[in-house]
Amino acid sequence: MSDESTDVLVIGAGIIGLASAYYLQRAGLRVKLIDQGEPGQACSFGNCGHICPSHILPLAVPGIPGKALRSLFDSNATFRIAPQMRPALLRWLYHFWRRCESGTALRAARHLKLLLDASAAEYRNLVSDPALDAGWQDAGNLYLFRSERALREYESTELAQLRDLGVTAKVVSPDRIRSLTPGVLPQVCGGVLFSGDAFLQPDRLYQSWLSLLKAGGAEVRSHTAVREVRVSDGRIDRVVTEKGEYVADQYVFALGSWSAQLQRLLKLDIPVEPGKGYSIMVDRPAACPSLAMLFPEHNVVATPFASGLRLGSIMEFAGFDSSIPERRVRQLLASAEQFIEMPRERAVRQKWMGWRPMTWDSLPIIGRPRSVRNALVAAGHNMLGMTLAPATGRLVADLAMERTPFVDAAPFSPDRFGDSP
Repeated sequence: MSDESTDVLVIGAGIIGLASAYYLQRAGLRVKLIDQGEPGQACSFGNCGHICPSHILPLAVPGIPGKALRSLFDSNATFRIAPQMRPALLRWLYHFWRRCESGTALRAARHLKLLLDASAAEYRNLVSDPALDAGWQDAGNLYLFRSERALREYESTELAQLRDLGVTAKVVSPDRIRSLTPGVLPQVCGGVLFSGDAFLQPDRLYQSWLSLLKAGGAEVRSHTAVREVRVSDGRIDRVVTEKGEYVADQYVFALGSWSAQLQRLLKLDIPVEPGKGYSIMVDRPAACPSLAMLFPEHNVVATPFASGLRLGSIMEFAGFDSSIPERRVRQLLASAEQFIEMPRERAVRQKWMGWRPMTWDSLPIIGRPRSVRNALVAAGHNMLGMTLAPATGRLVADLAMERTPFVDAAPFSPDRFGDSP
């Protein structure tokens, strides 16, 4: 139990909560961090570690509603909505589908780009410090294609939009691909190199950041689920957990995919849906790629870590289903085998699933709600939690310190959902 007051209590110790705590501490505030589970074991652990400021287009784009409807009858779809009748999901889908048009998508992309560019720059400052061990690799992200037609279609549609929005990317030939990285199969007809992207090893970053936070005096508590948040006159008085009560001047809620709990805890409308993803780890192949990769024809990513090759994919709206079907594992392996050399032994050393916190407008939620003056929300980072962590932490610290935010925080306001038509 902790009844000693602190400056800031951060609730949720995923990568977003950890980044928020780090930047708050760096601003001179005393920080405590609690989590309902074991810190760093959710999406902060099992994701593929791509740091991709190029990923500015939202999930809600024209054509997605049709894919979603078809996925109801295809259990192997990489973007899938499992048949269900949950009112929260139906409401989420209604607002998501309303945003699947070009103008809305481009507005969201422009807001997101500012935050992504700032985060990439912040990462490069952070990893220049030898005290932060993240396995950082800054050589870009390579998209690979087997079909010439698929490559040309990507170039004329999504890549053209990205370039119009200021993203640097170059179409590369098979010969150029071979000069960039080993391990690519001769059937690959070409690719796209996003030179501003990078990758890191998520567990190494998390543990290194956590050590720095603790060395600075932060208290970190695991398996401390919140039962109640007591509010009086528009301010949080205390947070009641299963292990006691916590009192702070300010409270940061970084609940990830569980952010909808804020309706019960604070009467805040935070419509975050869990988007299930999978990853597996196999041994490094003899000719292991040296770059982070994505195979757009299959929507599968691959990352060469020192400890193995990680493959990941799937966006599945199935609630908090924690199963890992073997067909999804086979799907990841079969997809990667079409683009890169794989280890001779296909044994899967690690299987993982996690839930991405998805918002219907593809923008994160970062800000102070009008109804609770000493609360801050940092959640809903969709597929970009690892990429956006430093910028989010910096913005949370600006708002907590009542400094002018380094980017306009209005598009990320937690109050924007109550105004949705």
